[in-house]
Amino acid sequence: MPELYYKLRQKSSALLIFFVLAALFSCGNFAYAKVPNDPLYLYQEPIYAKIGAPQAWDLTTGSNSVVVAVIDTGVDIWHEDLKANIWQNQKEIPGNGKDDDNNGFIDDVNGWNFVENNNDVGISQISKDDDPEAVTHGTILAGLIGAAGNNGLDGTGLNWNVKIMPLRAIKNNGSGSLTDVAKAIDYAANNGADIISLSFVGDVSDPVLDQSLLNAYRKGIVIVSAAGNNAVEGKSDLTKIKKYPICSDTGSSENWIIGVTSVDLNDKLSDFADYGSCVDLAAPGENIYSTQRYAPELGYKDKFGGGWYGTSFSVPLVAGTAALIKSVRPDWGAKEIISDLLKTADDIDAANPTLAGQLGYGRLNAGKAVAAAVASLSVPEEKLNELYSFENNVIYSYSIALNIKSEEARITGADIKNLAVADLNNDGKKELVALIKRGNYYYVHIWNESGLFLNEFALPVDKTKTWEPGAIKVGFDDTGTAGIVIEQKNSKSGMSKFLNYTSDGIKTKELQIKSPVKWELLSGQQLVVAQIDKNKLTLKSLDWAGKIINSWSLGGVNNIYDLAAGRVWGGAREIILAVSANGRDQQIVVDMPSQSWSRSDLGKTGKNINWAFAVSPKGEAILRYNTKTGAGSVVDGKGNMLKQVNLPKIGTYYSIAGR
Repeated sequence: MPELYYKLRQKSSALLIFFVLAALFSCGNFAYAKVPNDPLYLYQEPIYAKIGAPQAWDLTTGSNSVVVAVIDTGVDIWHEDLKANIWQNQKEIPGNGKDDDNNGFIDDVNGWNFVENNNDVGISQISKDDDPEAVTHGTILAGLIGAAGNNGLDGTGLNWNVKIMPLRAIKNNGSGSLTDVAKAIDYAANNGADIISLSFVGDVSDPVLDQSLLNAYRKGIVIVSAAGNNAVEGKSDLTKIKKYPICSDTGSSENWIIGVTSVDLNDKLSDFADYGSCVDLAAPGENIYSTQRYAPELGYKDKFGGGWYGTSFSVPLVAGTAALIKSVRPDWGAKEIISDLLKTADDIDAANPTLAGQLGYGRLNAGKAVAAAVASLSVPEEKLNELYSFENNVIYSYSIALNIKSEEARITGADIKNLAVADLNNDGKKELVALIKRGNYYYVHIWNESGLFLNEFALPVDKTKTWEPGAIKVGFDDTGTAGIVIEQKNSKSGMSKFLNYTSDGIKTKELQIKSPVKWELLSGQQLVVAQIDKNKLTLKSLDWAGKIINSWSLGGVNNIYDLAAGRVWGGAREIILAVSANGRDQQIVVDMPSQSWSRSDLGKTGKNINWAFAVSPKGEAILRYNTKTGAGSVVDGKGNMLKQVNLPKIGTYYSIAGR
C-alpha cells in the first residue's frame, strides 16, 4: 500500500477562556430532560440541546457493552473523565510480553499504536515540536463520544457509559499513512468494535483501505467519517472533488460510510465545511468543548476546554449517537443504525437555500434517533420464536417467548433421523422436511406447517451397505429454487456424497469429497465444509463440481461443536462456528468472500458441554445453547448477549431457513 498521507484539517481557538453563553441560548427555547451534574457541562449544553441529547438520555445513557473505536492521534487514557470508559482487552494479560489472545498484538490491553507499533495509545511521548492541536485531537473526540457523565467531573460525552477503543494511526504532526489507518480499521473490526470514528480526510483513495472499511461494514460496524474543512481553499464540493475515506462508498449500491459535515447552532453550514454528494448528515462543529490531553509538565495544562471548530468534531456526535442507539438495540447492525440516524435527521435545507440536497439527510437529532430505536424494540426471542426439534418420531415447535412446546407433526411406522425447516415453495409458509428410515430404506418426508403430509420420495438403495445417510439441509439458488441436500457417509472409505434433490424428489446434483467434520449450505450453489488437521481448522466453500470458491483457516482448534450459516452481519450469509481452541470454547463468525471474521469467548472447555446453533430467518439473532443441559442464550452476530434461555432437552433445534 502506498504511503499516502492524511492531514487533519480543523480550525480551532487555542483560547481556554470560556465564552459567555447567554447569546447562544437566543437561538430557541430548549425543553431539557435529563442533564448530568458535571460542572463544565454548561459549556457543552447548547450543542447537546441542539441535537436533543437530553431527550436521548431520558431513554439511555449508553452501555459498557458498546465499543467505539477512535482512530486518531491517540487518547489520554489516564484522563480522570475518560479512564472509566476506556476499552480493555479482557483476553490480554497486561505486561507479560505475550500475545495472550492470539490476535497478533502483544499486550494490547487498551488498543494499539500503529504509528510507533506498540501498545502506547495514550500519546505518552510528546515533544515541543508537536502540533498541540493534533496531540489533543483524539482526546477531544473520545470525550464527545464517551466522557463519563453525571460523575461531577468536567463535562460529559454523549454516552455516560461506553467503551472507547483508542487506536493511534495519526502522528503528533497531524499526518498519517493509509497503511496505518487500514491496519487500525482491521484491528477494530477484529476486536469487537461496534462503531468506528474517523475525523480526518485525504485526497487519494486506496483499494486496500476501502476493502478494510467495507469488511468492517459487512461485520455490522457503523463507520462515521469527516467531510473536511476545505472551503477556505475553494475545494469544498465533494460532488466534484472527492475526499477519502468519506467518499469511499461512492458508486456503491449501499451507503456504508456516514459522511458528516459541520453546521452552526442555526443549522447553517459552517464557513469552513465541505458539502456535496458524499455527505449524509450534518452536526454541530463550532465552539465545541470537550476533554483534552492533560500533561501540565509538557504545557498541556487544561483537562477540558475549547472552543474547537471543524468537521472533525461533528463526527463524534454522530458516532456517539450511533453508540446510544446500539445500547438499546444491540441486535442492530450497521444498516439498521444508519437507517435510523438518517430517517430521524432534521431537514435544514431552509437554513441553507443554495445547498438544498447537498447536506445529506439533514442535521443529526440524537433524541429522535434513540426514541425511534426504543419504539422499534421487540422481544429479542421473537426472532427465534419458532424452533423445531424431534423426539420419538414427533416433531415439536418451541416458543422461547411463551415457553411452550407444541406438537407439529408425527410419523408412524418409521424413524425420524434428521430434520430441516424451510419455506420450500416461497409461499411465506414453512415446510418440515425430515429424513426418515422405514425398515432398511431411507426416504425424505415433507409436511406443511399444519403437519399435513405433502410429499415423500425414496433415496437410492445402497447395495454395498456402506453408505449411511446423515444430515439433511435446505438451500436456495439465485433463482430462489429450493434444493434438499443429504449427506451420505461411507464408513469404509472416509468419503461423503452430497445429493441435491428438488422437493419433488428429482436428483439434480451430486458431489463426493473427503468426509468433513461439519458442513453447511452457504447457498443452493455452494457447500461449506469444515476440516481439522493437526489442530488447524479449515473452511472451504465448494461448488457442485468440487471447485474451491473460498477457503479460510485458523490454528489452535481441536474440536468443532457445530457449524451454521446466516446473514448475521446483515449482508451475505456468514458461517457461524462453535469450536474448542487451546482449552477454551469460542464462537467464530466468518465472511468467506471477504475473509473477515470475529470471535467471542464461551468459557473453558468442559465434559458436560456440547454447543449448537439455530439462526433466525434473516440472521438478526443466533440461538447458542448447550445440548447437554439446555442452557443457552440469544446473541447477535458478534456474540453480544440479547437474552438468556433454558430450553427443554429434546435434542437439536432447527429454525426456519431464510431464502
